Amino acid sequence: MSFNFEIESNASVRLKTAGKYCDRDIIVTAKSGGGGNDNLFDSFLAGTLEEVDNATATSIKKYTFDQMTSLKKAHFPNVITVGEYAFNGCSNLSDINMPKVETCGINAFYGIAAKSIEFPELLSVPNNAFAYCPNLTYVRMQKAITLSFNAFYTCQKLNKADFENVQSIQSQAFKYTDLTTLIIRTPTVCSLQNTNAFDNTSIPLSSGNIYVPAALIDSYKSATNWSKYASKFRAIEDYPEICEI
Repeated sequence: MSFNFEIESNASVRLKTAGKYCDRDIIVTAKSGGGGNDNLFDSFLAGTLEEVDNATATSIKKYTFDQMTSLKKAHFPNVITVGEYAFNGCSNLSDINMPKVETCGINAFYGIAAKSIEFPELLSVPNNAFAYCPNLTYVRMQKAITLSFNAFYTCQKLNKADFENVQSIQSQAFKYTDLTTLIIRTPTVCSLQNTNAFDNTSIPLSSGNIYVPAALIDSYKSATNWSKYASKFRAIEDYPEICEI
């Protein structure tokens, strides 16, 4: 079964839903929801939507797929902006393809089911953007500069995170994760807002390490807040089997 609906500028999207059949296309248009948020689906569609594939949309408005627990696949190869709470609570969303996303709002992917995520163009991870993702084990982001408050909070299976350009890690960014391998490839020392960014992870324990460029090891060991983890720093160049891309 397929539906056509509009996200923006008459962009056509094919949808797959479970257990319902229809002999014609159904056009689902935007309607104003509570608090002035943009909700594109009625209660029927929200409970059955499984897949969304759109090659023309360039943005997804806030709350568009909020709490759509049947959604498993979201492919938006040309989307650049994802609004606040856009995929919040999509607890079965595991297949994501959004390689051009540059900005996303708070709680944009809160609670999704993906096991790994790569957002090569994302410039910042806002508050709670990927918090409470129960299956997430691996994160890689090439351009993200800031990891904001609770960015990956309580992603309990997250054990490896790789960042090429991060310059600021804020409070509780990785708290209550299983983080054992943090790779920071940035050529300058990344600032750490609060040592609680790694509370209840393996980083403070013997099993966790932080991998940075060899030239920055000493600077990290004496840097504000990082000094607490002085014994945890390792040179990226010395561990190719762990740090290879």
